[in-house]
Amino acid sequence: MSTAIDAIKEHARGALSFVEHAPGCRFVAEDVETDSTLVYAFETVTFELHLDWRERLAFLLVGRNIGGERPPGSYLHEGRIVRVHLHQVLSKLAPEGRSAVLRLTNGLSAVPSKPWPESLTRQITLYAEALHGSLDRLLAEGALVFPDQVSINRT
Repeated sequence: MSTAIDAIKEHARGALSFVEHAPGCRFVAEDVETDSTLVYAFETVTFELHLDWRERLAFLLVGRNIGGERPPGSYLHEGRIVRVHLHQVLSKLAPEGRSAVLRLTNGLSAVPSKPWPESLTRQITLYAEALHGSLDRLLAEGALVFPDQVSINRT
């Protein structure tokens, strides 16, 4: 399986090469036994492509940087949302972002019919296509889509 994993990571680097080559990008690849993360950090936002080897799925998070650095933790840090899924950010960018979300969700819904590893490479390609048209705008405005506080309704 490691040959397939290496091929998938190589595909991901190629599909997202436009992000890695954007001015100011700091790229890091992180690997643990069950998953890999390709990190593309900029001054105000970070893009993280997570490759889950157990679940055989990919997802792309957009992070609001803290002090110019990749946000710590997971989705929350000190009561603030610091990471959201790409489609959540794109849906706030009208109109091009909303059409990218529609293409992404329609494409992802067709992925389960594909065999491994094609299903995972297809997910990566869909995320790269969705990000491609909005990268410049997200680099300029990405941190603006994050709410400052999280409110949890307790009933």
